[in-house]
Amino acid sequence: MLARLKRAASLWPLAAFAITWPVFRVLRGLRPPRPRGPRFLVIQVAKIGDLVCTSGLFRELKRAVPDSHLTVEVLPSLVPVLAANPHVDEVRPLDDRRLRWPPARCVRWARLAAAGYDYLLLPTPNAVHVLDGWFGLVRRLASVVEVRGRCTTQTRSFEALRRVLDHEARYEEGTLTRAAYVRLLEVAGVRGGEPRLEHHLPAGARERARAWLARAGAGPRRVGISPGAGNRLKLWPADRFAAVASALAGDGATIVVVGAPGDRAEARTIVEAAGARGLDACGAFDLADLGGLLAELDLFVSVDTGPLYMASALGVPTVDVTGPIDPAEQPPLEAGCRVVHVDLDCRPCSHVLATARTCRTGHLRCLGDTTPAMVVAACREALGASVRPAAVN
Repeated sequence: MLARLKRAASLWPLAAFAITWPVFRVLRGLRPPRPRGPRFLVIQVAKIGDLVCTSGLFRELKRAVPDSHLTVEVLPSLVPVLAANPHVDEVRPLDDRRLRWPPARCVRWARLAAAGYDYLLLPTPNAVHVLDGWFGLVRRLASVVEVRGRCTTQTRSFEALRRVLDHEARYEEGTLTRAAYVRLLEVAGVRGGEPRLEHHLPAGARERARAWLARAGAGPRRVGISPGAGNRLKLWPADRFAAVASALAGDGATIVVVGAPGDRAEARTIVEAAGARGLDACGAFDLADLGGLLAELDLFVSVDTGPLYMASALGVPTVDVTGPIDPAEQPPLEAGCRVVHVDLDCRPCSHVLATARTCRTGHLRCLGDTTPAMVVAACREALGASVRPAAVN
């Protein structure tokens, strides 16, 4: 019974669309223009890395349409990521799980209509968000569309709703995702935008990070390591990160382990391997101030996860242990990035718009065959180490 109720809760907006679409088509056309700059709404409820990779869209919008008003809706926990972004006029939390039942969703549509948005931009195909724009009387709707239809959120419902889109930013798997995000602006006549990432820090973030590092006794050369990942398919074993930490600490670097409080067990392994040069920063900084710590590093080493993109956007060189990920789609290009991977017939199997959660072959050799020596070599190249390298265990 509960499953049927959930199913009904997911399908009723489509039924409402099928019944009322001629009426709302007329209503959207009747909205009178307002004497102000255009109002844009971007819905990006993906994780940290994808949100940072959308930053070029925000900048290019304000560059091309400086009098526009930009609202960005994100996951509630990620509001701090954009809190200091000067190109975003308003950041709002969006939790679709709280909007499953008709009254809550209808209230949302009424609020969107009252806000008077001219454009809705969707970096990720999503049928529910298309309907938000439709019933919220947004003038023009644009979405990224994956041309092969492999995107996990590009459902049959979304395919049925494509006819109401005013613009499709067509994206092909294996190409640069953030470039497709910027092409969403073509719905407003903006072309040729630069998809470069950026991340903005709140006031005092770097000063607070410097004070923490000084209290912890960090040396002048600092390497950050982040062992965690929201998708467990991306995880590289902590003992391998520990071997990297041991080698780089032997070169004279301070190792700063970055992560959430839940990463402390892995952090302990890495810090112990680094000895006196190891620092555990897991949970020491909230998401707003994390960028301040990353900006104080000389190098950041991680699997494909959000802080990697934050570091790159801040100009910190990175080493990306990609595992199953396709580095052509969302590479951290903004600073010197070294990608470490092994060539396998089954790789890449996980993509930005079609994320894998399990290894279809069962061997996960993309990570298992990635050795600490490979990662250490990339780190030393990035650092330009002038000291005699320590051995890699």
